[in-house]
Amino acid sequence: DGPSTGRFVAPLGVEVTEDGKLWVVDKGEPGKGEPKLVVWDVEAERLDRVVYLQTPVTGPNSFVQDLAVDAAHGCVFLADMGRADLVGPADPAIIAIDLRTGLARRALSGHPSLQPVG
Repeated sequence: DGPSTGRFVAPLGVEVTEDGKLWVVDKGEPGKGEPKLVVWDVEAERLDRVVYLQTPVTGPNSFVQDLAVDAAHGCVFLADMGRADLVGPADPAIIAIDLRTGLARRALSGHPSLQPVG
């Protein structure tokens, strides 16, 4: 299923910002829903936005699992540690989302600083 499901599949990273927004990273699962960032306005009790993370921002072995919100600069950064199937190749990266446009891009994919140690 895709964007029409409107449900959490596998929520992992959660953050609440000073402006009363609840940010949730949902790593998704094949056949159940794609990875996404969901923002809930706690004070207004309504959905603020959903940003779906599609190819090429995520891949078949993505494991999006944490976030950092930089409200001052209008960005959210997500950690994709890769290896969702626990055996395939790891391709960790940082996913940057521009909150003004909703556009996301994958950065530092394949960079040695993101590779597991050992």
